[in-house]
Parts: sequence; C-alpha cells; structure tokens
Amino acid sequence: MQPNIENLQEMLAEVGKIREKHEEIARLKGEGFNIFDIFRTNENKHSDFIVALLNPKGTHAQGGKFLELFLDVLVKHNIIDNKLAYQNAEVRREVSLSGNGRLDILLKASNGTIYIENKIWASDQNEQVKRYHNAGKDKINFKLLYLTPDEHKSESAGGLIVNKDYFPISYKTHIIEWLEFCHKETANLPILRETIKQYIIHLNHLTGQAQNNEMAKELYKVINDNFEEAQMIAGNFEEAKVQILNEVVEIVEEKLENICKAKNLIYNGFKTPNRNVHGFHISTDFLESNKLKIGFEFEYPPCSEMYFGLIDKGVSEDMRNKLVEVMRTKFGIFFREPEPDWVVWETLPDESFANWNPYGKTSKENEQFAEDFVNKVMDIVDKTLEIVGYLIPEK
Repeated sequence: MQPNIENLQEMLAEVGKIREKHEEIARLKGEGFNIFDIFRTNENKHSDFIVALLNPKGTHAQGGKFLELFLDVLVKHNIIDNKLAYQNAEVRREVSLSGNGRLDILLKASNGTIYIENKIWASDQNEQVKRYHNAGKDKINFKLLYLTPDEHKSESAGGLIVNKDYFPISYKTHIIEWLEFCHKETANLPILRETIKQYIIHLNHLTGQAQNNEMAKELYKVINDNFEEAQMIAGNFEEAKVQILNEVVEIVEEKLENICKAKNLIYNGFKTPNRNVHGFHISTDFLESNKLKIGFEFEYPPCSEMYFGLIDKGVSEDMRNKLVEVMRTKFGIFFREPEPDWVVWETLPDESFANWNPYGKTSKENEQFAEDFVNKVMDIVDKTLEIVGYLIPEK
C-alpha cells in the first residue's frame, strides 16, 4: 500500500505523543537542565571535553580507564587491531602538523598514533584530511579518524580510501557508546557520573536520537507499523530542513534589501542554505572609501554561531587599534582578538539570533523572528556607523 498524507499525519501524531510523554518524564527527573546546552557547546568545546576524558593525566583521576574504553570501542568496530599502551599515552588538543594544518585531537603511545579530526558544523578545509594523512602515514600503527555527528565521509580526502586510509566515526554511534561505558565506570563518582550523563543527553539531542531505551522501543514499533510512511519521511527530511531555512533566509534578505535601499546602504547578500549559508555584509560609500565593511557571518553551516564585526579591507594599524578600543567601549563587548580580515568580531549576544532554529515554527513565528533579527542587525549597523564616523569624520 502506498503511503498517503493521512497515514503520515497519524504516524507523526503518534510519535508526537511518545515525545511529549518522555519529555514530561525527563522534566520530572530534572533532565531538562543541561549544562552543555546552557553554555552553547561548540565544536571546540566538544573536542575539549572528549580530550578531558581521554587524557590519562586528566582531572577525572581515573588514569587510563576512559582511554582504554575508547580503544575498546575502536577494536569492536574493527578500526584498530589492538589497543595502544594507554596508561602512558599522550593526549593533546590543537596539535600543529608541521605545515599540514592543526589537528583537533592527538592520541600518541609507544605502540601507535591516532589522529582525530572533529567536524560537527564546520566544513573541511582544502585537502584537510589528505594533509593529515600525509603527516601521519609513516608512523607506527597510524590511524586517522574523521569524527562527525552521523559518520559521513570527508570531502577533503582526495583519493584516500575510506576505512583504510581514514575512518569515519560518529557521535551517534562510537562516542555515545564509549560514553555509556564511561558512565557505568563512574557509578560511585556522582559528579563525574552526572556530567557524563548530561553530555550523553546533549549528544542524543544533537544527533536526533531517542532520549532513552524505552522511548526508542516505542519509536521502533511505530516505525515498523508504518514503515513506508517512515521511509518517506526519512527520505525527505534533510531537504525539508533546507527548504524551511531557505524560506526564512528569503524573508530576512528581502527585509534587509528594502531597509538598506531606503537608507542608501550597500547590501551584499546571503548565499542560500543550498549553497552553504555564509552571511552578509553592509557598507556605505564612506565605509568602502575607508576600506571597511560591517560583516555578519555564520561560523558554522547552515546557520549557527553568527558573529558580527568590522571587516578590514586595508585599514592602517593605527586605525585598527583605535577602532578596536572604541568598538569595545561603545558596544560593551570585549570582542575577540583581531584577525587579518576582521578588525573586531564577536558572536551575536542573543542566542536565538546567533543560532537560527526555524524548524517546527509557524509561518507567523518565523516572520516575527525575521523582523526582530533585522531590527537587531540595523541597530548594530547604526551604532557601528556612528563609531566609524566619530573616528574618521567625513570630509
């Protein structure tokens, strides 16, 4: 029997009831409070936490136990043949590979080396995985792991062979499985145990998995009873997310274009989610004559961690320093350290504007979000123009 809209709606309604039931159970158990959600864990923070557990010299005071459990998972999934000498292993973050880039996580022991590149939202750099493989391929028992939420292949591997030259692993399978083992080992260590439990819950949300085994069993039954409908939803899910996000981008872009036109501002717009959302720039003839633009860009695709600031198109060092000082004072934000292309930059302080989440919202709610977002952007633009005009008076 071919799936139809009525069957789809009934199945989704049943799944909704299961979700609501288990969300209420989670609320009663206090699982809605999650420190990893509150502090907006980004890609670097995920790597930091993983390294903190893997490090035999870490403050968890469990020696090499967590690293041993991680290696057990790799052996189970046929990624490594035997364990490293984990008790004396070196575990490090952000390791320079002598001209081949900076590696996220290094595991180094007397009998082997493992490189881990962590990619949650960021795109691969040019030939990134290939360069990492070249940097480590001559080491004893070398393995290169490519960690993503869903175990997808690298786009920067060149001619490397999957599961031979490099190994895709996932948060959804390998990391959560490892953390479950770690959680069992910390039964008598309440702070460590609950921290790991919160991270598991956070990763379940990140990877779209059921919150617990009971919920999973109920969902499996619904899927099995409505298999064709479930298959249709799965096949269209990612494209649906793109379309929903596209609609919001189009609303925001139209509003920005109209306001910029009315204010005689120069607007350089979005790339759409289909082409990897990047951001937009706003400037004036005066700004451009002084080699500046106001930038709003997403750090991670498709629409996560938007930051704003002043883009440098050739400003003098003296003027850069003045702009940094005044921007920090007027905005009341420290801003991150300047980079070659940015005088100042910082993540938007409002979480909802920095990380777009239009999914499951009504058209009216997304329209209101777009309106509020554009108003916030224009407030920043007006204040930045005022600051630049104060430092560089128009002739």
